[in-house]
Amino acid sequence: MRSRPPALWPMDRRLRQANSRQQVSDYTDLIDCFPTTPRHSQSLCDTPNDTIDPFLNESLINPPSQDEIDLRELYRIAVPVMLTVCILSLVFNMIILLSVKWVRKSLSPTLLLSLSLAVADAYASLVIGVGLVVNSLLPIVYGVDMGPFSNCYVLVLEAYRLGGMVVTVFHLLALAINHYIGILRPLHYAATVTRGTVVWAITCMWIFPVVFFLAYFSLVPNDGFRSSFCSSYDFLLRIPFRVTVSILFFVPLILMSVFYIHMFVMVKRHQHGVLQLQTGRQLHKNVKAVITTLLILGTYVVGWMPAVLFFVAHVPRLSNSRDTNPNVGQGPRCHFHQFHDCGQVFLGSHHLCGQNA
Repeated sequence: MRSRPPALWPMDRRLRQANSRQQVSDYTDLIDCFPTTPRHSQSLCDTPNDTIDPFLNESLINPPSQDEIDLRELYRIAVPVMLTVCILSLVFNMIILLSVKWVRKSLSPTLLLSLSLAVADAYASLVIGVGLVVNSLLPIVYGVDMGPFSNCYVLVLEAYRLGGMVVTVFHLLALAINHYIGILRPLHYAATVTRGTVVWAITCMWIFPVVFFLAYFSLVPNDGFRSSFCSSYDFLLRIPFRVTVSILFFVPLILMSVFYIHMFVMVKRHQHGVLQLQTGRQLHKNVKAVITTLLILGTYVVGWMPAVLFFVAHVPRLSNSRDTNPNVGQGPRCHFHQFHDCGQVFLGSHHLCGQNA
């Protein structure tokens, strides 16, 4: 057999792999279609070959770039690690929720908020894990075609994932308000923070964020859910959406910081004023709850702050393509804060377990 020029070896390997996958019977004819010498016959090149799979045609016309190959290898390693962290977080939070049946006393407002926070963390882990599989593992690593509505699936998951982030923020803010009232206004705590009030607040904290993002994705003209097959998603990269996400993250964070700073200042002076009416045991219990919640808040800030700051400060180039997956277009940035989500959820649930105990 006549030896092939080394420059055509990569093409030979690609065609042999395509032949083994697609059972192409005329592989030899296809190889010979590429002339190597002036004496080579051109007759086969003039003969249309309709048996070649469209994926093969696409791979021949637009072979993957080195960046795409590197990204695929990165996802092949990183996505399973992220999925493992999300699964551990989900299992850990489910254990916390199942431990409620061993609680003999009635559930206090603080414990109700803590359990709802555990549910929010489990929910975030589940949504992030599903997003990693649908957005990264299947289409990028394994090349699975998710269908014409794949961008719609991505937008739905993004709405639920961002909603989960805001649900967690609202729960941390609610716990901060709960501790603030318990330490600074202990005589009014029982009348202000009732089970009915907490249940109503939890319901609102769960419904509002998800409905808000689903509505936002549906109200942008010619974009999001209102574009054909959800093919346009430029609104995710524009200033209004960035400002909205920033407000939902930083405003509660600033309020929580003010509450906790004020609480610690007042605890240092607990011998004076209204805090003198609390017993030492009550004050110690409240301070312990505040410290535990601060640990949860710290893991939340460490997990989300880098991604949110990067999202706000980075100005990406809007893609002109309408045929790509939004998460593929955003690349590592999107999965960067997904990884922080999983880590924050796992660490937060660890401290929450200590609080519930």
